[in-house]
Amino acid sequence: MQYRVFMILSLLLPLQPTIGQSGDAKVSTMKGCLVSCVNNSRITTGLVKLKGTRLASIPDSLGQYIIREIPPGKHSVQVMGFGYNNIDTVVSFLAGDTASLDFALKTKCSHDAKVATIDIRENQIKLLLAGGIAPGASTSEDEAFEKKYDIQYFDFGCVPPADACIEEYNKVMFKYLDQKFGRTWRKEVRRDVCFLSE
Repeated sequence: MQYRVFMILSLLLPLQPTIGQSGDAKVSTMKGCLVSCVNNSRITTGLVKLKGTRLASIPDSLGQYIIREIPPGKHSVQVMGFGYNNIDTVVSFLAGDTASLDFALKTKCSHDAKVATIDIRENQIKLLLAGGIAPGASTSEDEAFEKKYDIQYFDFGCVPPADACIEEYNKVMFKYLDQKFGRTWRKEVRRDVCFLSE
């Protein structure tokens, strides 16, 4: 029993912070948020990491990240957001410093407000769905909705564009449907249409 406890502790020890282990070698912190260049919304599906280390952070529901216990010196930082281009940069950290760094990530949208406007003009109206590895099956109610409102549900599958692109596209379509049919369509639409609020 004592052997098992020792093994667990010895596995966990390398993950403990090293603060205070050497007299004047203070560690640093980096924090900030990830923002979309599409519409300045916060990116919540991403990763900020220091290359060559185990130091990384996933943004929270507000797009904020924080990495602690960074040794002083220059570090290669990589920032990733789902559907966005990566950012690779070098950041210098002073001992005991807190660096506040926000990152604006770029992407090329296959669907956005401009594409939505073109689709309306060409009568190719779509509502974009959340998608996933196993997208929801189309039902007879879905088909009736599509026919009634002359619209198509569109599922990207497991490789959708960035959320901000989908949001911009669907917002234009929501406004179009509200102007054409009032708000009654909202009671009949699928619940997995992205960024729909009552």
